[in-house]
Amino acid sequence: AGGRLLASVALATAIKSAVKAVVVRTRPYVLAEEGRYETGLMGPNEGPYNSFPSGHTANAVASARAVARVWPEATLP
Repeated sequence: AGGRLLASVALATAIKSAVKAVVVRTRPYVLAEEGRYETGLMGPNEGPYNSFPSGHTANAVASARAVARVWPEATLP
């Protein structure tokens, strides 16, 4: 179970990083504080420009899926 979890999170992180290298979207605080929102492809990939996709969400979904495969009764929660 632990190995499956680590592998799932590692794969999700790799995919998320590859997408972040291509997709540019400013973080929500930039809109709130500076009044600007930028999206696009192949732009800056640091700081306020790398909000998509969410690494926290990618890792949470990968973890939940890995756990559900080992313990199907945990699928619903």
